[in-house]
Amino acid sequence: MKVQKTWCGSTWRNGFFSKSSGGFLAFVLALAAVSPCAYAEAGSKIDWNALELTTNQCDSLQTLDSEWKNIYSDLYPQIQSDRAKLRRLMNDPAADDQQVLALQSHLQQSEQRLRSEATRIFMLKKNYLSPEQKRRLYQMMEN
Repeated sequence: MKVQKTWCGSTWRNGFFSKSSGGFLAFVLALAAVSPCAYAEAGSKIDWNALELTTNQCDSLQTLDSEWKNIYSDLYPQIQSDRAKLRRLMNDPAADDQQVLALQSHLQQSEQRLRSEATRIFMLKKNYLSPEQKRRLYQMMEN
């Protein structure tokens, strides 16, 4: 059975948040797409250029992008490292069960923090948009 989650009017299927797939990274990048005034993020449904942002909006969104880049560069390398460590432990017959469970819990918390930060940055970006720009943004996300 597929579980569906609704976010900003779009349906996101189970697995989109999968820790082992590229879906997790796609989710994060789609929410906080980099450099909205310079180009449309590759692989993202959001084409910030199509929203015809003002200079002030661009400046504000670029400030948020800088914040996102700092958050991402702090969290994602550790997530990758923890994933690799967890895979090794899961394949080690002598691995301590408590160590595996503790690492899995830590990894889930880190991933949740990254998703939460991506959502927070996206919501802040959305606050800078006009009602018409928000409408067009939602249309992009639905397609």
